[in-house]
Amino acid sequence: MNSLERATPSLAVVGCGQMGSGIALTALRSGHDVAVFDQDPAAMRRCIARVDEAAKHAPSSEGQIDAGAAVDRGTLLPASSLEELGSRDIIIEAVREDLATKKEIFAQLDRLCPEHTILASNTSALSITEMSRATDRPDRFGGLHFHIPVTLIKTVEVIPGDETSPETVTALCALAEAMGNEVVLAKDTPGFVTNRLLVPFILDAIRLVEQGTASRDAVDTSMHMACRHPMGPLLLADYIGLDTLRSMAITMHQGLGEERFRPPQLLEGLVAQGHLGVKQGRGFYNYRDPQDEGDHRASIVQRFTEVLR
Repeated sequence: MNSLERATPSLAVVGCGQMGSGIALTALRSGHDVAVFDQDPAAMRRCIARVDEAAKHAPSSEGQIDAGAAVDRGTLLPASSLEELGSRDIIIEAVREDLATKKEIFAQLDRLCPEHTILASNTSALSITEMSRATDRPDRFGGLHFHIPVTLIKTVEVIPGDETSPETVTALCALAEAMGNEVVLAKDTPGFVTNRLLVPFILDAIRLVEQGTASRDAVDTSMHMACRHPMGPLLLADYIGLDTLRSMAITMHQGLGEERFRPPQLLEGLVAQGHLGVKQGRGFYNYRDPQDEGDHRASIVQRFTEVLR
């Protein structure tokens, strides 16, 4: 029995950052057995601790954890190498947005995995077809783009490459739905659907601040309160990761040739200083000491920081 036939396929997640941890946790909560691997042992430990603690409890509809509501879960298996993932039915890559790094990982997995294994990338903007060319299984390769925070945003983009088989698309859609998500089929174009719309919106928000047209708080308060967005675009950028946002913008600027995708200098400057957002502790906001942001901002920052733990 292979991944196209098994009711609950075994999974692996490569990359243990916020996205990889969220994917693993959501898969566990839906009853899948999940192996996780990251080349950074510290990232592995953080992922395992977060997933193991959070998977003991069920989230409410608002994303808060109900400590009294344990849920059925699959088994979490920490892997010490890519070789240990070879028996998995579907492997989801969730490493940083760098095409060369992703292609190297997929080339290794292609050599290690049996013929039936499906390889999928959680890339935010890179070409699925280009990544599939690093393997000898482009028909069993596709995009599976989750959104941050994975445990709350219940939409997944499934992106076929030029040679992805209909059976693989069906298997990836079935997996996303089994994990409680609504599926959006997207074409293999830079940014797909969500980020093709979202990235220029965030970049325009950054430009307003860069040009002195509006303050950071004015931008985020306007979109949060007037447009009823869960958070403003600058706070959202911090959760995405400013380095990831920059990588997506560059990919779309190069692929589409539109100036609206060029990263603003303010974004370039923050990334150059190492201010990458939530994961590093500082971006447009200070996550090491949210009270420095003032009472109103602190409550929003604290709320979403807790959701992502």
